[in-house]
Amino acid sequence: MKIWILLLAVFLAAGCVQQQEGAQDEAVAQQESPAEISPAASPQTIAKNYYRYDRAAYEQALSGGKIVFLDFYASWCPICNAEKPDIVQAFNEIDYDNVVGFQVHYNDDQTNDDDRSLAREFGITYQHTKIIIKDGTVALKSLEVFSADRVKAEIAGLV
Repeated sequence: MKIWILLLAVFLAAGCVQQQEGAQDEAVAQQESPAEISPAASPQTIAKNYYRYDRAAYEQALSGGKIVFLDFYASWCPICNAEKPDIVQAFNEIDYDNVVGFQVHYNDDQTNDDDRSLAREFGITYQHTKIIIKDGTVALKSLEVFSADRVKAEIAGLV
């Protein structure tokens, strides 16, 4: 009997988490992209200067000389899901006009051809890989777990 009660509690808690995440995703989708990204390249905003990967916006950021943070993310990945709040927090706290971040889906139900192409370009073999590009060159490629402080420190070291 105790097992059934525990299973019911876990099931109900999981449903609440999914509803909360869905509401957050919907709120994020309704945000507008900042002026730095042109209307022709307006990806979904996740945090301040942190977007769902969009090839045109990515290319615009590179050609504009921005430092680019790439987070290869899978919705099913426990590490990715644990890091996401920290990455969002970091981007909401940093205040550099020359930094932009992109969440790139990797092997999940939201992965598209542009995501796969970018993953091939950088030789990505695992989700939760982070890449930071400065001056068109990979300055960091890491599979390590990033806290908000680590994201901010890595970016501050390149600004």
